[in-house]
Amino acid sequence: MSTLKMRDIPVQCNANCTTDAQKSARYYNSGTAFMKQLSQVPPSTFVTEAEQALDPEAPTGIICCDNAGILELTTPATTPNILARYIVIRPGEHLDFQAQASTLIFYCLTGAGHVGKDGTVIEWSKGDVFLMPGGETMRLRSSGDGNTVLWAVGDDPLIHVMDVTAKPSGLSSIVPVHYPADDIKRQLDLIYTAEQEADTAGRALIFSNENYDANRNIAPVLTLALNTLDPGTETRPHRHNSVAVMLVLAGENCHSAAGDVVKEWTPFSTTITPPFAWHTHHNNGDVRAELLIVQDGGIFTHSRVSGFSFEE
Repeated sequence: MSTLKMRDIPVQCNANCTTDAQKSARYYNSGTAFMKQLSQVPPSTFVTEAEQALDPEAPTGIICCDNAGILELTTPATTPNILARYIVIRPGEHLDFQAQASTLIFYCLTGAGHVGKDGTVIEWSKGDVFLMPGGETMRLRSSGDGNTVLWAVGDDPLIHVMDVTAKPSGLSSIVPVHYPADDIKRQLDLIYTAEQEADTAGRALIFSNENYDANRNIAPVLTLALNTLDPGTETRPHRHNSVAVMLVLAGENCHSAAGDVVKEWTPFSTTITPPFAWHTHHNNGDVRAELLIVQDGGIFTHSRVSGFSFEE
């Protein structure tokens, strides 16, 4: 009887190749194909990047929250499908920003400015959220007295690994959408007039638009939510298949726990909850906490495997 095991068989190639297409073929088996160990998404927190961006002397530029080395990827990535970055624009200056992403979600941390696309001009100010298509250069211009700092999140790493390019803006279903800070606050106030259901993870505002209203998402891949947590409360332990890239907007003496890792919240820092990790958020302070959360949830919703669950 042979003692050879399937996993002992090295990668196989075509025999007697006569074309480059034949030379390119590779064969694995069920004992070897699934042995590759992928690096796990770390529960990172990016504090230094936020501090650098919010430094009043920071120059115009981009500061990425980059885990590419840990994830063994060849392009900047916060998680395998998402790249978050801080964009700094000095007063009176502009930044020509181009990202090979299908979708870009922006949040204004400080300052004010404007951007134009296909005849639509969005004038943003502190606390505003706006959505833009990626793939083409956009001019972000500051119009405030101090530095403008934006948090910008896209699906750049996913577009790269799929070996595709973002559609030109005229062909893309992603169009500019503006969510002003005053309206965001009004929607949160409305939510707080209602009783919270027991089967919800908390009081959260979910962002959508007319193109994706049927899916209740902001875009095909990315989802966006503003989660809140009242003083002296914590979320029930829960998990989901999607990763969560979170921007800390408000809260004192707050932290998240993902597995055995406890992460203190720092204002405007970016923190990661890995996919399928049991986690909780805790507010031990005296003010309401707020997290702006981008997830690659559209992929899992489309695949019918969102995987959201509470711990029994």
